[in-house]
Amino acid sequence: MATPAVGQPAPDFTLPGLTLADRTAARSDLTLSQERGHPVVLAFHPGDNTPACTKQLCSHAAGIEVLRGLGAPVWGIGINGVTYSDVDTIAAQLATF
Repeated sequence: MATPAVGQPAPDFTLPGLTLADRTAARSDLTLSQERGHPVVLAFHPGDNTPACTKQLCSHAAGIEVLRGLGAPVWGIGINGVTYSDVDTIAAQLATF
């Protein structure tokens, strides 16, 4: 698959994920094409519950109001996939923001 040029749409994909609403995390599929018409922040990280990944997640959470103001949801994409423990872990980490 070719890399899109700057300003060109990214290829569509669907990934299993978690959504956070009112500090509650729930499993859901995320499909990029359903987000057309506004920016989406794709934050790639190598592993869950590691110091670097937790710091990255917290940095996005700290700026979430700015990103929301731009209409840009943040998708954290990791190599670990989504496990059942992720729902409680992510909700607990983000509950402090």
